[in-house]
Amino acid sequence: MNEANVLGQRTRRVNIDYGLADRLNAEVAKEIRRQKLAPKPEEVDEQIVEPVTLESEIEYDWDSLQLIKPKKRDSQEGWANYWIQKKPKLLMASISDLYAFGKKCRTGVSNVYPRATNKIILKLEDDFRKNLVQGIITSTQIDYDQSLTATEGGFIDQHYFLPDKNPLRVIGRASIPYFAGPIELMLKTPKGLDYMRQLLDTIDSSDDIIRNLVMLSGNFSQKIFIETSSEIERVKSKSAIAIYVSGQTGFFHLTCGNVSRAEGLAYGIIAHKRGDKK
Repeated sequence: MNEANVLGQRTRRVNIDYGLADRLNAEVAKEIRRQKLAPKPEEVDEQIVEPVTLESEIEYDWDSLQLIKPKKRDSQEGWANYWIQKKPKLLMASISDLYAFGKKCRTGVSNVYPRATNKIILKLEDDFRKNLVQGIITSTQIDYDQSLTATEGGFIDQHYFLPDKNPLRVIGRASIPYFAGPIELMLKTPKGLDYMRQLLDTIDSSDDIIRNLVMLSGNFSQKIFIETSSEIERVKSKSAIAIYVSGQTGFFHLTCGNVSRAEGLAYGIIAHKRGDKK
């Protein structure tokens, strides 16, 4: 019988790569060696990590926390003008102010934050979480230093619309990492912890930062995401970047956004430096 014809059918010659298994095993072994030799993530040593600036001595009158719901959301600049012109006694809340509110909700009484009645705190907490759906824009800006883009340099400006000499305006240089992901991963590196401390104007530990944001957002820590601008966005940015928070997808996002595009609601609050008259 002809080898090319079995039961009236032609046989096909099979090309077998007898060295394929050996090559795959070699690749696997190479990858295992690479992973073993790769540097491990840097552990946080909170004893040596120093924030760029210390926690500001700002006190708040939580009874005054107020949200105006317009017919449409406004930009950061629009809200800043609103609080200055329409509600001159109220300060447009920064991200550090909102963080302080989350801390107040969790800790209650402390040496920094005065007591507010439980009913007030619970109502404000409930209102804040509901308004996350529409997005809340803050009076915090990040201005990337174009000459330091390669080193992730920039300035974090709390209450940017106030005069430079106003004690409530806090400006600090910071190293701002490229990051988009869960806050737990951000806080695992000294650089990430340093950035979050500067952004939130606090000297809290990484665990306390997470607990306070959990209280503020009403979400689990795994659903709290932090996003900074990419390198391309920083190079293209000719103006400052706004900081805003939102919860449209059931998660809590703390995001950097272009000032001209970022819109949302905004809180106003009475704040003063400790020791100053109200």
